[in-house]
Amino acid sequence: AYGDRIALIGQNGSGKSTFLKILAGQLPIPKSAIMMPDDIKIGFVPQIPTHDHALSGGEYFNKILTKELLKNPNMLLLDEPTNHLDRRQRSHLVRFLNSFQHTLLIATHDVDVLTTCFNTFLHFENGQTHLFRGHYGHYHEMVCKKRESLLKELHILDLERKSLHQSLMQEQERAKKSNRRGEKSIQNRKWPTVVSSGKARRANETSGRKKKAIRDDREQLEDQLKSLRVRETIEPKFSITTSTRSHHHGLSIKNGCVGYEGKDLLRHLQLEIFPGERIAFLGDNGVGKSTLLKAILGNPNVQCSGEWRRPYLGDMGYLDQNYRALSSHKTVEEELKDRVCDWTYDHVRQHLNDFLFRKNEEVKKLVSSLSGGERARLSLCLIAAQTPPVLILDEVTNNLDLETREHVIRVINDYPGTLFVVSHDDDFLNKIRLTQSYMLQNGTLERKDR
Repeated sequence: AYGDRIALIGQNGSGKSTFLKILAGQLPIPKSAIMMPDDIKIGFVPQIPTHDHALSGGEYFNKILTKELLKNPNMLLLDEPTNHLDRRQRSHLVRFLNSFQHTLLIATHDVDVLTTCFNTFLHFENGQTHLFRGHYGHYHEMVCKKRESLLKELHILDLERKSLHQSLMQEQERAKKSNRRGEKSIQNRKWPTVVSSGKARRANETSGRKKKAIRDDREQLEDQLKSLRVRETIEPKFSITTSTRSHHHGLSIKNGCVGYEGKDLLRHLQLEIFPGERIAFLGDNGVGKSTLLKAILGNPNVQCSGEWRRPYLGDMGYLDQNYRALSSHKTVEEELKDRVCDWTYDHVRQHLNDFLFRKNEEVKKLVSSLSGGERARLSLCLIAAQTPPVLILDEVTNNLDLETREHVIRVINDYPGTLFVVSHDDDFLNKIRLTQSYMLQNGTLERKDR
């Protein structure tokens, strides 16, 4: 209805962006498929791709949004608008969304936006859509409760199946004993064999009917579970080898400066991070967060001055939103095997299985054809296989659906080493057990009270 505020949710590839493009008239579709009022005026901002021009992702989004708003739309469509926005830009967007008076449809995985701006959710899953009206927290709670109920029903069915199997085995054993007694009885001119055989046959027929009923019930429950967007969990296993523990895995900077070609982005840096700490660097786009991470990694393109004591480069792992460390020409299996040459085939497959790469077609898939969520899982898989004592994350939740985002949170929470994180995702930061945060602004680095 006019004035509705609807958030489209679901895994990457479930059809949210396609749906928005259809509404915006960018994809062909029969006119009878969607009924549109004659007076509707649509504004559409698609996903902002990674680009190399002078504008930042946030600036480019604002430019396109402004252009669309000049059309005075009475229906606004936004596809993942927060992907490249910093905290200040996100705050402005939330205020705008809450003040927009017309119909609004947005595809997003941003929990803060889902929680504060919307009360109607259209969930895309397995080629179907499900509508829910209410708070996002209530929707998530409802799905979890329904899932728990279905899992309990499946457990009861499994118990019934086992009980039925045991009863059939007992009946068959009784039938065997009766047959043996019957053979003796036949010799004495008696006929219990006919009775015992008929009883066994009837038991088998009854068991078959019950088994079919249980199978049918189980298939129905499993179909319902699929419609609930059930999340599989990752159980990471980390191991930091003792040979690396003798190295320095903290970070010490005294009177440091960071910049490019003689221009300092950050000055007067004083920082002391001890091994095992979990640190976030915060700030608006363009203030130098990613540059600081590159300086920590010893990137030769970044100019540093002052007194620096960094971790050994071979002890640091780096993961960003584009997963550049992956080789596009390799398969999933090859990416892992090339890094753990001493592992057996079974060990490799078990480790891939732990990160939800289970079928042959999944492990033989080229990295170049993986989705964003699959690339994220593979990157986490490699980090767990060769656990670096220091891990650096640069905006890793950008472009991830909610399920993959939960996988990342789970793995990062179990990570045992020193952690440095850059992210604008407050919900993500609140869930990864940070020990300290630092704010970058006006060319300086200041400790932020938690």
